[in-house]
This record gives sequence, structure tokens and C-alpha cells, in this order.
Amino acid sequence: PAATAEIAEIGIALGLPRQDRGADQLADATITEVARLFNAIGITRTLADLGLPEDKIDWTAEQALGIDRLIKNNPRPFDLPAMQ
Repeated sequence: PAATAEIAEIGIALGLPRQDRGADQLADATITEVARLFNAIGITRTLADLGLPEDKIDWTAEQALGIDRLIKNNPRPFDLPAMQ
């Protein structure tokens, strides 16, 4: 929700038809399309799909919070519960 307009623009760049869709609908269609593309080329959806054990999720979230350049670029605030 923090980047709906930007995600809708990505959908337009991907060639998704606007078809009288608002930004919310186009953003949803963009997310669906990107998920389809990821699946087509074999990019997994979750860390568990990559083989990350359940007991390492908290540790991984804590490590990710320490990567300032990624956190600063996120359009919404992050905390540990959001990362898990």
C-alpha cells in the first residue's frame, strides 16, 4: 500500500493493459505478473522454499534489519515483527 502508484507504473512498463483499472487494481495485477515471472524462471517465493530452516527465521530477520541501505529504501517502516 505504501508504493501503489509506483507498482502500477511498473505494471504499465511491463505492458499490462490499463483497461480502466485504478492504481490499486493495476498494482495488484503487477504483483501477480511479477510472481508469475518469478515462477517461470525459478525464483522461489519464500526463504523456506530456499531451504531456510524455521529456527533460523528470527536470526535472518535480525540480520536483515542491519542492512541499512535496504531498509532505508523501503517505502514503509520495518521492525523485527514485520521482517518475520
